[in-house]
Parts: sequence; C-alpha cells; structure tokens
Amino acid sequence: MFPLGVDLGTTFTGAALWRGGRAETVPLGQHSHGSDLVPSVLYRAGDGTLLVGNTARFKGATDPQRMAQRFKPYMGEDYPMLMGETGYPPHELTGHLLRWVLDTVSELEGARPGHVVLTHPAEWEEHRRQALIDAASVAGLSDVGLLPEPIAAGTFYVSQQRIVPVRPGALIGIYDLGGGTFDATLVRKSRTGVEIEGEPAGDDRVGGIHFDDLLMEHVQEIAGAAGRFDPDEPEAEADLLRLQADVIAAKEVLSTLQEAVVHVRLPGVSRDVEITRSGFEALIRPMIMDTIGMFTDVLDRAGVRPDQLDAVLLVGGSSRIPLVSRLLESELGVSVRTDAHSKHVVSLGAAIAAAPRQTVSEPKAVIPVVRAPRPQGTPEQGPELTVITDLERTGLTTATDTRVNVPVSSITRHTPPDPRESVTVRTGEGGGTGRGGLGVLAVVLLVLTVLVLIALFAFRGRAA
Repeated sequence: MFPLGVDLGTTFTGAALWRGGRAETVPLGQHSHGSDLVPSVLYRAGDGTLLVGNTARFKGATDPQRMAQRFKPYMGEDYPMLMGETGYPPHELTGHLLRWVLDTVSELEGARPGHVVLTHPAEWEEHRRQALIDAASVAGLSDVGLLPEPIAAGTFYVSQQRIVPVRPGALIGIYDLGGGTFDATLVRKSRTGVEIEGEPAGDDRVGGIHFDDLLMEHVQEIAGAAGRFDPDEPEAEADLLRLQADVIAAKEVLSTLQEAVVHVRLPGVSRDVEITRSGFEALIRPMIMDTIGMFTDVLDRAGVRPDQLDAVLLVGGSSRIPLVSRLLESELGVSVRTDAHSKHVVSLGAAIAAAPRQTVSEPKAVIPVVRAPRPQGTPEQGPELTVITDLERTGLTTATDTRVNVPVSSITRHTPPDPRESVTVRTGEGGGTGRGGLGVLAVVLLVLTVLVLIALFAFRGRAA
C-alpha cells in the first residue's frame, strides 16, 4: 500500500506516489510521448464509454459535442455539461477522471493505492471542497484526504532544501498560475510541516486557458476570420478546436523562442500568422499585473514585506511564461524560484505530505534523483521524476492533509441518460477497461456458470 497525491488540474492532471522514502511521479500520459501528465478531457462514445486524456481529445477534435473539458472551475456549481445527449455535473466528470487515474496507477504498480490525497485551491469554500469529496465518491474512494495546493507546493520546496534546511517560522510565497486559475498564498514552515499564513486569494478568471483565448482572438483577427464562424455549429467548432490546438502549441513555443507561426486553415480562410513573444506579452500583461497586485495584497494583509520571504515559488504551467518572473522581480524586488518540474510540484508535495500517514520510519537519504530522458522514440516505462526525501531532516513529519468521510456514491444527472446505455471509463489511453468493469464481468460469468450447473443437475435428475 502506498499514499497517492493527485492534482486534478483544469487542463492537465498529475499524480505522484510515496514509497520507501521516495516521492515519484506516475506516468499517466505514458501513451503520449512519455509525459507524466494527462489532459483533463473526457469524451463520451456512443455506447456510453468515457474516454480520457489524449484519446478523448483526439476523438473530440472531430466530434466536439461529445467532449468535456475545463470543468474544474465549475466544481460546486449547478452547471451540467453536455456530452452527446447526456448531462454531467462537474463533480461527476471529475470523479470519472479520478477513477481513470486510480485504475491507471493500479495497473502500473500492480496494487491499489492506500491513502489518497486530493489537492484543491486554498480559497475554495466548503461547497467546492464538498464537490471534490463527491467526486471521490464517484471514483469509489473511501480513504481520502484534502490538501490545499499551496501547502503541497510548499512541502515540495521544503523537502528539496537539504544542505540548508528551511528553518521553522520561515515564510514562503506561493505564486500559482495554472491552466484555469490563479492563486496567491503565504505559507509558513512549522516544526513538523507547512501551514497557511494569513488569508489566501485567487481568481478563476486568470490562467492559461484565458491567455489561450486572448491569443486565439488575436490570431483570428489578423487572419481576417474574427466573427465569421458560429462556434455553436458542429463543423465550425471542430475547425476552431484544431486552430486552438495550434495556437496553444505556438504559445508554448514562445516560452523559449521569440516568434512562432500559426497556420490558420478555416473555411474560406487560409493564412499563416506570425506571433511574437512581445506581442503575446502585451496581450496578457494587464492580467499578469492583476495577479501581482493580488499577491502583494496577500502579503500586506499578513503584515509581511517581500524581503522577509525565504522564497517566492512559481507554480503551475503558466508561471513559466518569462514575463511572469520578470514582472515579479521588477515590481516586488524579489528573486523567484522556478522549479524545472513546476507542473509536478503539487502532486509530489501531496505525496510527501501524505507520507507520515503511511509510515513514521523512512530510510535516510538526501540526494535527489532525476531520471535521465530516454532517447526519442523509446517508450517510457517508469516515473520520470524521483525525489528522495529525508522526512525527519526536513521536519515534514506530520500529515498535513485533512482526512474526510466519503459517502457512498449516488450519481445524479441533470439530463437522464438513455437507460439502455451504461457508463464505462476506459483505462489506459490505448484501450481496455478498469478493474471495476472486470469485476462486474467476473460476477456475471460466475452467476451464469452456477445457473448452467443447476440446469444440468436438474436435467440429469429427470433422466434418472
């Protein structure tokens, strides 16, 4: 049995496990060029099967009416999302995604995880945390803990400071700019873990998807395609989804290059649009400045000056945009820490935070191990990142997640599904079914076998 930390993100989901003194990312995207992350996307096939990740995104590119994505920001709201003719509340979609994660981890490890920690934004109110608990119920979990994302990120940071351990009382600023949300939090290192200091703040209207939308509008305007297509039309929606994927890829290129080209191929429009890093930064600069203002307000309310911080951590994929670190350093006069694995720090931190629940005695080791990248074309067989942590040395000896009671699943839908259809979550993006589906099949076969034996004995009795 091993603890598992799961970061259910707006655009990508990651997981990490703790075992034998190590926190390891789990290669959820093993069918996607060795990535440890899986897209938070679902697709409902005609037979009711729910596809997950890149498989779902691939199918949804030509049939977007059956695809669901970006549902995390709606957690806790009465907002059914349609896939085909069936409506799913956000917590149920999250639950199916989580069930896929659990089945995939179990398949890779040959065992089910024990204690599972689910992370969430620090400012989520009770009804949104309850929606996450409901999602855990849909996934069939019982032993669950909830952990604010900044505590997970802070835990990972503390675990990595081995030469000069972070002293108790040290303050760490967490600037978390993810796919769909921004969160600003101040955390304090205690003697046994990491705690939130003061009042966190967040905004569901700032994140990578919002930057994508701005850049998408910009590209369409330059190409002369703005306003020419109705996004509710199925054919137009599929074309726009393909263009959006190209725009997102170009945006990511701008983190390392100064320019990129987007090939716009829409009905009646065929043009190559060049976008530059400076142009993209001009689009998003006002939103980035708003996040820095929110981060400053969090420090001010806690009575903390930027120079009193032990570190400012950049968390989330969108925090890697070069403009973010430049503006933070120029506006606040601080140096920021950008981890090479910023997309994994939350899930890794969650696994480390859950470790004391599993064991109180761990092997002493102080050297981090990062597995070397495999040659291109070589299939990924194991975790991409392994972190060895001495819990006692770093002081991370108390479980910081909140254990919750998960009710028995009672799935409801706002749009009743066809009673002839069933919902099956396909595990492993290459195909197959989860253990739950195999278990039901085994029971059915057993019942049929018993009925056949009873009929056979009855027939022999009559013959005698």
